Amino acid sequence: MSESTVSKEHGEPNHGWRVVFAGLGINLALGVLYSWSVISAEIAKTDWGWSSTQRALPYSVACLVFCLIMVPAGRMQDKLSPRIVATIGGILVGIGMLAASQFQSVSGYVIGFGVLAGAGIGFGYASATPPPRLRQLNGSRLPRPA
Repeated sequence: MSESTVSKEHGEPNHGWRVVFAGLGINLALGVLYSWSVISAEIAKTDWGWSSTQRALPYSVACLVFCLIMVPAGRMQDKLSPRIVATIGGILVGIGMLAASQFQSVSGYVIGFGVLAGAGIGFGYASATPPPRLRQLNGSRLPRPA
């Protein structure tokens, strides 16, 4: 299947494989969530005075926010487009990581990494998961949820 494949039903180009590789790239980039173990280990070596519980808090908040945001982000990608939702996700992750890098406090990391980056990861995963991508890969127009 090439990018120039045309859907027989609608006469529109089928960009399925481009979408598959974009989704792969998004999922790889959003693996930044799992970099927390490296960040946490480096924080432990500093004199910031964080306990192990405090070091776990930004990651825990990011996981919670990520899960909570995926539902509305999934609905947004149905109404707007996966490209817009993925872009919002990328911007939020970038802002969150930059914000966290400016702080040494637990609250700064919770806001930057936990809330902002966690929300961005939720937006990104909502746009790169299989259901919206299957529509584009097979060229069909599956009914969208109401």
